Amino acid sequence: MNRKELAIQLYTLRNETAQDFPGMLRQVADAGYSAVEFAGFGSHSAAELRKVLDEVGMVACGAHIGFNQLESRLDAVIEEIHTLGAHNLACPSLPQDRRKTADDFRKSGEELSRFGERCKADGLQLSYHNHDFEFAQFDGKYGIDILMEAADPDLLKLQPDLGWVAYAGVDPVAFLRRYSGRVPTVHFKDMIKEPTRYDVPTGEGILPIPQLVAAGREAGTEWFIVELDKPNEPPIVCARRSAQYLQGQGVH
Repeated sequence: MNRKELAIQLYTLRNETAQDFPGMLRQVADAGYSAVEFAGFGSHSAAELRKVLDEVGMVACGAHIGFNQLESRLDAVIEEIHTLGAHNLACPSLPQDRRKTADDFRKSGEELSRFGERCKADGLQLSYHNHDFEFAQFDGKYGIDILMEAADPDLLKLQPDLGWVAYAGVDPVAFLRRYSGRVPTVHFKDMIKEPTRYDVPTGEGILPIPQLVAAGREAGTEWFIVELDKPNEPPIVCARRSAQYLQGQGVH
């Protein structure tokens, strides 16, 4: 398979990008990634970082944009995403006051759908990225399913963080297949779950990566994105090992 589909969420390297964002992008390219997903730009502009990406031969597959930013400055966000040359943006979580009840999840889905409509009008795709709290049940139904069902499937896609799916006790392969056609990007947050959770390079934790790659491709996934929140080794080391493992699985 020749298509480019291997990316890293730069939140993984948040401490390093805070020190030297352009330098870290160059290290990410050297590690073998085809793309990055942004989580803020530090002290740089989108245009400055796009220039570095062009220099090192990477692209931006998307960016995480907080709910409050979607609510307060969506026009500016859309302009930044276009400057990066990206197509996808994802809301990385919900504010705590929007996730307490089934009705909260329903209303959040409706609101995200409205944001997604505005993005769609400008040629962009909005997704929602889960953690584990969305798997709280309300009358036997997961919050994440309530949220996604409340949104127009064309206007809001899902960016399943499969590590958090597995951490919540849900089969990540079955969950990915359930949202087939609605998962343009996925996160591989591989981890050790017990006795205390920490993140590990992709392929070294609880996730059945080969099955997830196959299921993602069947579901129409365009980008497989490595992310580590709490690695037990230097993040760039984990990023390199993750890339090497995924390249061995045919993800480039």
